[in-house]
Amino acid sequence: MRKLQPLPLLGFLVLSSLVLILTGLGGLETLKHHPLFTIIKTVVLISLVTELITDAKVSVTQQIFPLERRDLLLLLSVLTGALLTFWISIALDHGGVIASAIVGITAGILVPSYAVPIYCGSFIGMASPALFPSYLPVVIAALVSGVLYVITEELFKGAGGKLGTIAFAGSLAAAAILGTPLQELTVPQWDLGVFIVIYSVIGAVLTYEINVTAGKGPVDASALVGLLAGLILPALYGKEVGNTLAVIVFCASFAGMSSARKIPRWYLIAIAGAVAALLFIYSMPHLSGAGGKLGTIAFASVLAVSGCMKLLKIIRDHTRGEESSKRSR
Repeated sequence: MRKLQPLPLLGFLVLSSLVLILTGLGGLETLKHHPLFTIIKTVVLISLVTELITDAKVSVTQQIFPLERRDLLLLLSVLTGALLTFWISIALDHGGVIASAIVGITAGILVPSYAVPIYCGSFIGMASPALFPSYLPVVIAALVSGVLYVITEELFKGAGGKLGTIAFAGSLAAAAILGTPLQELTVPQWDLGVFIVIYSVIGAVLTYEINVTAGKGPVDASALVGLLAGLILPALYGKEVGNTLAVIVFCASFAGMSSARKIPRWYLIAIAGAVAALLFIYSMPHLSGAGGKLGTIAFASVLAVSGCMKLLKIIRDHTRGEESSKRSR
């Protein structure tokens, strides 16, 4: 029996709590606006819990070795990604999606060995300037996320959105430390919601195809899709609607970062994209403005789809077992 490891356990609890809280809040919001979707959200929540229970059996026994020089470099990479993205987004006024995508693509070209932690940090830099008005909260969030990145590096392997959830934890911690209130946005009407769902599915599938089928890797795939969305959609639909659609495409691209081992078929990623869209829509009034929320939404959707596959397999195996038992009588 493998020994329980406290640091991975702590990291597992942090990441799991965030996806459960956000999914739960989104579920309560559906009850207010569209009770029918509450059924879908209930299935998502049950599937999510199933996946977390399954992952917990492996994750919390992962061995954390003594800190090495590489761990410090990982933390500094998260910090670098956060600061660069915040600068491009705010000082250069390119917005969070384009800023994060630029940092991801650049990191993939110049420092591929550290592109993943840099991309993780870039999600912190996407935070709303209303929440992070200066570089200080960005630094605090990045340091918290950097530590969390190191202790959870071996957890939730292949699940897209994990990086954003790490960034979300750091962003929420910084907001709590500095006493900065989070934003409360309104749930969009369904004339926009339909487009959000469509573009979310497109973003997830396109990223997955570039990542897995074309073999370009998760960071390059997500950053490329995000950059294209950030440049094209505001030009097509106008700044307000186009920016919202670019954000949901970028959100869904994090789901598309999943490995084929975690999500083996493109249509399963399409389902994850649709789930992410619903969670995106109904979580708007909650925990908004913090960098990494988009990744947390994608992470929840990927874990839910993976958990649903496990539930269906359990049901299928149980049904076959009963049929086999009847035949043997």
